[in-house]
Amino acid sequence: MPRVLVLLALLLAACDAGPLGPAALADVPLTPGVSRVEVEGDDGPVRFTLSVPDGLTAGARVPLVVALHWSGDVTPYYGETYLRALAAPGLAGLGAIVVAPDRPGREWDSPESVAVVRALTEAAVAAWPVDRRRVAVTGYSQGGFGTWSALAAAPDLFSAGIAMAAYPITDGGGRPVYVIHGTRDELYAAFDTERAVARLAAEGKPVVYAPAEGLTHTEPAAYVPALQDAARWLADEVWSLQRREVLVDERDGD
Repeated sequence: MPRVLVLLALLLAACDAGPLGPAALADVPLTPGVSRVEVEGDDGPVRFTLSVPDGLTAGARVPLVVALHWSGDVTPYYGETYLRALAAPGLAGLGAIVVAPDRPGREWDSPESVAVVRALTEAAVAAWPVDRRRVAVTGYSQGGFGTWSALAAAPDLFSAGIAMAAYPITDGGGRPVYVIHGTRDELYAAFDTERAVARLAAEGKPVVYAPAEGLTHTEPAAYVPALQDAARWLADEVWSLQRREVLVDERDGD
């Protein structure tokens, strides 16, 4: 589907009523470690695997990262394997709450799936001690496509994205995107991703391309070091910069 039509479909989906209410996660305990959670949505249960960092303190607000799993036949808590193998170790340095939902639709970039990602993220921000300026989305393969779609549909919600093993299918809503792709990927050619990222950069979009040397598509756990690099980029070059801009604006407003 052409990029314009994809973006239009996502924007229309974002305008619909969400499948989760803002209070859907109010009773979910933030127990340190990894846990499985099921909440009732408008269209049935919404399942996700939750990773909570140690040391949450009263009054402190932490980052939130929504992590979208790869493709496959989705069984309950399908996202847990992705979370444990790649997302949690790769993002550990952020001290973030990480949510890995099960894909509700056939693809992560479908309007149904994008709507759930947005609603789940909004509910997490409403219910948990989340710094709404530090909310990001990431994904691998099919989840990488979902990352591009979520950013395009909700640039007001996500500050940035990290897309792995997936070429751009939107412009990311103008948000910063760190793109990781294995140079030996046998499913999606790294050259196509590199070329698409270069095209977005030429259009002035804030994208970074980081080739993962020697990695294929079928070894996602090997992406952990690359995701750790991306997490440092997110903390040091996106969130820190945004924080400095807020402080400057506040100072100028005095």
